[in-house]
Parts: sequence; C-alpha cells; structure tokens
Amino acid sequence: MSAPEQAFASPPVRLVTRAVMHHAFPVQLAWRRAFDAHSLSLLMWLSVELANTDHLFGPPELSGLVRRGRIDDEVRRPIAVRALGASLSLDSETIRRWAKRLVDAGFCERRPEGLIVPSAAYEREAIEHASRQTLEALGALLADLNRWGVTLPQISIGARPWDAAHANPTFVRRLFVLTFLQFILRFGIESQGIFERNTMSSSVFFCVFSANHRRFFDDDDLNRRYATFETPVPAELREPISIRAIAKRLDYAVETTRRHVHQLVEANLLERRGDGFIMSDAALARPEIVKSAADISSSLTLMLRRMDRVAAALVAA
Repeated sequence: MSAPEQAFASPPVRLVTRAVMHHAFPVQLAWRRAFDAHSLSLLMWLSVELANTDHLFGPPELSGLVRRGRIDDEVRRPIAVRALGASLSLDSETIRRWAKRLVDAGFCERRPEGLIVPSAAYEREAIEHASRQTLEALGALLADLNRWGVTLPQISIGARPWDAAHANPTFVRRLFVLTFLQFILRFGIESQGIFERNTMSSSVFFCVFSANHRRFFDDDDLNRRYATFETPVPAELREPISIRAIAKRLDYAVETTRRHVHQLVEANLLERRGDGFIMSDAALARPEIVKSAADISSSLTLMLRRMDRVAAALVAA
C-alpha cells in the first residue's frame, strides 16, 4: 500500500465507520440476495459457517489448512441448533424453523453434532457472485482507508493478498472471504440490540446511513474534516434518501419499507428531510450507536490481523 499524505494522530472512528458501511453494505445486499433477501437466513448461515471454520484460523491449524489447500467438510466443527439460537438470541422455535429452511435448501447439512455448511454450497452461482463482490469491496475498503491516512496493520503480501499465487486460488479467496464475513457477522449481531432484533429495521437504518454519506467518498477533504467523534457531521451534509429508493436498494416492498422507516422515525433514529430521510442528530449521539461505531473500528483491526496471519501462512507454504 502506498503511504498516505497525512496520517491521523488518533483513530478516526467516524471515518472508519463510514468507510466500512459504504463498502460492507453492498456486500450484505449481495449475500442477502443469495438467500432470497431473507436477512435472518443469511445471519444464521453466516453463524453456522463461521462456527464450523473459526478454529481453522489459529496456529497450528492454519498452517495445515494452507498446506492442504482446501476446507474439507470433515474438518468443520458442527454447531448445535440450541447453541446457534443462543448465539443469535433467538427462541428455539424460530431457530429450528429457519434451520430447517437452510437444510431443505441445501445451504446447510445436519450432522449428529449439529449443522455444517457443506463445501458444495459455495458452488452456487449466487454464492460465488457474493464472494467475488466481498473481495472487491474488501480491496476498495483497504485502499480508501490507506488513501485517507488511516494507519492499517501491514499485510504480509500486499494490498490484495487473495490474489497471491497458489495451487488452489479459489481456496485462497475463500479464506479472505471468511475473514471479512466474520467481521460483518460480528457487527451484525452486535447491532441487532439497537433495533430490538428486527433485521429489516436494521437494514433500513444502515441503508439510510450509507446513502446519507455518499458525498464523502467524492471529497477526501470533507471525509477527513469529519473523521472523529469530536467532529459530528452537520445535518445539511447528510444526503436524504426516499422511501422508494430505500425499498429498491433493499428489494423490499414500498409499504413494508415505509412501515419500518416510520418506526425508526418514532424511535428518533431517523428524521424527515425534504422528500427523504436522514439519520437524526439524536441517533448519532446515542450511546449504543457511539459504542457500535467504536466496536467497528476495533473489530476492523482484529480482521486485518487475521488477514495478516493468513497472508503469512500463504507465504510460509
């Protein structure tokens, strides 16, 4: 990565949050479409996949995994349906019903110890498309943060380590996809409490957040000016987005979108501005949202460190 013109003296949490949401939101949409726009199905599937594979990213498992060049179903650790429900704070009936849907659709398989995501699931075109979009977004996120002067942990083999030469490039790309998805899942789970476990309201809110800050990605000076908690973005700089535009972007019905927008307005998370909606000043100051933004910044560092471990294992192999 090339050196930025000027680095920040302290973590620019607002800037990092904007960048993550700008690049991660389209990734979430791509993965949701792979699951017929069911956010809960996606959340459960990601939870199963990462529970199956998380142990493979620590030494010495990672070195052995890279030498094998594949993630066999036999090395995946199944997760019990009860444990899955507990991790997502879902009741047993809901978790069983949605787990059955995933199994019936072939996204998951049942084993005696619980659920796994079979390798064959990644052969679906929708999953392959979402995986490609994940890596493109990850590369763009790292490039933007570097350009804006955000100090990043050094990645051992460059800005796009998933492009490194390997006998099985699909396997290499999947390792980095899993790393980014773990980051998105952690944020998704932690943010659900703000919206009382309502995944549709959560998606609407983050769609508005992303739209409000579009202009910042065309103006580096503006982005850096409002980079920290000490410099909140004035309401007039947040670009409003209409209910129809939100519905189109999320593949939701207009009336469904309208209902969730009005609920978020009543909760003082959104406010009307002209013909559209923006995040409210009150929302930006809410302790749980401030904490969520700080958590994004710290979780990003953890993700990059895991990426570096994967990159180093690839070099060593």
